[in-house]
Amino acid sequence: MSSQHTSDRSKVLRVSSFETSSERSQADTVDQSGGAILALVQKAADVAKGEYDRALSLAHQLSVQLRAAEDRAAELEARIKQMEANAHKAEDWLAHIHKEIESKFLGQKGMRSQPS
Repeated sequence: MSSQHTSDRSKVLRVSSFETSSERSQADTVDQSGGAILALVQKAADVAKGEYDRALSLAHQLSVQLRAAEDRAAELEARIKQMEANAHKAEDWLAHIHKEIESKFLGQKGMRSQPS
């Protein structure tokens, strides 16, 4: 079995020694192409990661701005409700004052205009 293993090995050596320079050149070209493709894939991955990082940063900034705008909108809505409540209260006071004026001044005027 040992002699067969040695024989197989010598066949491989003889076959590889018959490799022509053209075949070696083609193999080198394939290796160079494979390496170039891997370099391009790495470059594309780096560019994609950079774009992803920028997009993530922008999304975070926009999220912070959106939260601030939502908070501001909530504050403004609360102010609107308070101002509406104040306006209703003022309308109620105006109606009350109007009734008081009518009862005090118009009621007395009506009494004076009646003959005694």
